[in-house]
Amino acid sequence: MITNNFNLPAPIVRAVTFGQRKHRPGFISVTECIKPPQMRTLEIEHAAEITEDASDRLFALMGSAVHSVLERAMTDNVFQEEFLSAEIGGWTVTGKPDLLEYDVAADGYLLSDYKMTSVAVFFGGVKAEWEAQINCYSELFRLNGFPVGAAQIVVMLRDWSIGKKASGGDDYPPCPVLVLPVNLWPEEGQSNYLLARVRAHQLAQQGVEIPECTAEERWERPARWALIKVGNKRAHRVVDTVEAAFAMMGLLPDADKYQVHKRPGGSIRCESYCRAAPWCDQWAAIEAAQKEADLTYTG
Repeated sequence: MITNNFNLPAPIVRAVTFGQRKHRPGFISVTECIKPPQMRTLEIEHAAEITEDASDRLFALMGSAVHSVLERAMTDNVFQEEFLSAEIGGWTVTGKPDLLEYDVAADGYLLSDYKMTSVAVFFGGVKAEWEAQINCYSELFRLNGFPVGAAQIVVMLRDWSIGKKASGGDDYPPCPVLVLPVNLWPEEGQSNYLLARVRAHQLAQQGVEIPECTAEERWERPARWALIKVGNKRAHRVVDTVEAAFAMMGLLPDADKYQVHKRPGGSIRCESYCRAAPWCDQWAAIEAAQKEADLTYTG
């Protein structure tokens, strides 16, 4: 259910509500396929209870708008958001890739996917789930008679700033649109991955085996320790362990003026991006452990 806690205009609420997918037994999209099985299973089980605010879907709406404009600008002889499907492991796997076009220079089909994201995400390079998604689409195209020879992600940075470009050094993206090549797996690797994902979701949905989400799937960020001089906002140093922080503080001539603060890590996906988190026993246990360990150390 979509809520409107911030009283957004009705057209925006209708726009973010439009096209919401409902679960169909025996069908799974590529996007769902690369999700953790535990996450998808809980979403299905609690579909009637899950709420999402319209404001949380604004970036998705912006991405849809970009796709719509790009679709109108496409030329002939390309596959633009073509609906694909294939029978894999007894289920129908579906996908709607952004663009497949014949690349004369490469003498083969080039698969492109458009992502609207942040500069911070861009700095991390091609995310594992992006690579998996592209390779799943590549497999669907191959099964439908169009082998993919190369793939790329076109990244659009929604928070890119010309001011930060001037002051951000050589590492800051030079413009708000960049192209990232994506590694294509061997055909056997694509086929095996997609079949394994389907089977994992089948077992989870049947209640036979529901694996907990891995640290990578939870987008886990480790805790770090900051050595901060009393009265300062910026850290003198940030290190990976509390022992290293206290050892470093002990070497300072004015150590009594410093404190060691824990900068908590976390499971970013669970905290902010998983709609099933309220019903997840794994997340409840992680959250309880985080609260118990969330301490400030002083020296």
